[in-house]
Amino acid sequence: MEASEYPRVTSAQMKTLDARTIDEYDIPAIVLMENAGRGAGQIIDRFAMNEGLSGGPIAVVCGRGNNGGDGFVLARHLANRGHRVEIFFDGDPNKPGPLSEETETNFNIAQEQGIPISSCDGIKPRLGEASLIVDALLGLGLKGEVRPETRRLIEAINAAAAPVIAVDVPSGLDCDTGHPLGAAVVAAETATFGLPKVGFFENEGPRHVGTLHVIDIGIPAELTRENI
Repeated sequence: MEASEYPRVTSAQMKTLDARTIDEYDIPAIVLMENAGRGAGQIIDRFAMNEGLSGGPIAVVCGRGNNGGDGFVLARHLANRGHRVEIFFDGDPNKPGPLSEETETNFNIAQEQGIPISSCDGIKPRLGEASLIVDALLGLGLKGEVRPETRRLIEAINAAAAPVIAVDVPSGLDCDTGHPLGAAVVAAETATFGLPKVGFFENEGPRHVGTLHVIDIGIPAELTRENI
């Protein structure tokens, strides 16, 4: 199914679908995260192969929320597919500190797998070396304008020459209105989870989202019918 053929959801509707999947169907959050990251990794792998990218690594920029957890998962899958991957973490890799259980688990797995994890300090020249950038900074949970330090990361991502693929939502984009919340990543492609968000098609949304892919993360179809 083409992305434009799916029903569109608000951030509140998507959160409800996630919560009901976990609570009513006993599908653990870490399973949804694994499905999301694996599906996004397949999109990124295909993009890299189609574009013939070579040279620099795939730079995965991860936040401290569940969007970052998705980034840790996809980094692992890309490494397993033979890609050179580097993770840039918006925090201290030595003291990652409070993370959700699912995000912490996948941070630890990526670390144990030997994927390099660096802080985002001085990230701009490092992004200049990348062949592809993955934006896994911010997801549906963003409230209000992005913090100044996060804005600087978004601006560094946008300033880099490498193409960008956003995970679920281009960081900083209000996925209900399509307006940037101070600053937002401009992606060549976006791999969104579950269903497309209404703001992807409104106002500045299409420019930030680029080509949209919808990843099935395992939300039961009957829940979607009941809630959309």
